[in-house]
Amino acid sequence: MANGKPAPQRGVARVHILANDSHIVGFYTLTSTNLDNSDNGIKGYPRHIPAILIGRMGIDLRYQGQELSKTLLWNALTKIKAISQDTGVMVATIDLKNDSLANYYTQYGFKPLQNANRLIMSVEHLPS
Repeated sequence: MANGKPAPQRGVARVHILANDSHIVGFYTLTSTNLDNSDNGIKGYPRHIPAILIGRMGIDLRYQGQELSKTLLWNALTKIKAISQDTGVMVATIDLKNDSLANYYTQYGFKPLQNANRLIMSVEHLPS
């Protein structure tokens, strides 16, 4: 939080919510960013790769274990694909909070960068 306002209120991120009647079941945030490709050396990409970061993602404890994180991830990737049709976005990216999450996201097609805490997926491979 900077300037006393959370990131969504400053326009830095947008929150997307999965709701069940009047309960928030889960959420994720999307933020535009760019990746510095000078260290990663991803062939065929410019030095600064335009990206959308899937930021915070969470499921209410009462709804965990119902595979709703897949629903949130699918929704986020579909939105990023749609955004990429209208603006310059080359990859979706996720910053991992811990190593155990890497296996979860790589099973859906995310690839690690040299920075092991960051995964990417080309928009060409995103669901429509």
